[in-house]
Amino acid sequence: MLAAFDRYFCSFLLLAQVRQRGVHFCARLHQRRHSDFRRGRRLGKDDHLILWTRPPRPEWMTQEEYGRCPRQ
Repeated sequence: MLAAFDRYFCSFLLLAQVRQRGVHFCARLHQRRHSDFRRGRRLGKDDHLILWTRPPRPEWMTQEEYGRCPRQ
């Protein structure tokens, strides 16, 4: 299964949970999240792969759910 997300839904924890359900996705980076294009891998004009790391656990997420999310 494949899903395309609006940039509003481009958060590490949300996308990690979607991926755990076997869904591949494509999403634009949120406009407030900046990426250093000197790092990562360039795929083409305006396309870039970056590595995200897991943020601290938010209050709304249980410790068990958080533990299932990958570190990267």
